[in-house]
Amino acid sequence: QELVGVDIHQKNEEVRHALLGLGVTANLLSQDARRLPFDDARFDIVLSFSFMEHVKPADLFLSEMWRVLRPGGRMFIGMPMVNKIFNTFFQVIGYSGIENHHVTSPSEVIECFIRNRWSWQETGLPSIFPSALRIYRIFKLLKKAP
Repeated sequence: QELVGVDIHQKNEEVRHALLGLGVTANLLSQDARRLPFDDARFDIVLSFSFMEHVKPADLFLSEMWRVLRPGGRMFIGMPMVNKIFNTFFQVIGYSGIENHHVTSPSEVIECFIRNRWSWQETGLPSIFPSALRIYRIFKLLKKAP
């Protein structure tokens, strides 16, 4: 099994060291996620947590993640709620200007799923709340075989 991490930052050695401290070995790449350096259908699982809210347009990134996912593979996307209420909450806890960093909402990600006819399931935190009121939303997708 191979674990690959992709991020645009140049801190791979710091991340590698932290992962090794947890007993995890990964191949870490500094790469733009709009152009992943992998063949089509390479991975069984694609994970994206606390990333999609920072990029626009969502379609470019989601399509590329979908491209490298093999048929029968699963994609998991986790992201915080992005709207005026939650932006105010971030300000209250000390993160001013979060609206300049959180530029894509879960609704925009869902719109991409719909346009591409991808089916998904959703969960999130707290799970007892309806999806529109969850602080963090998690989307689970299965890439069906053609």
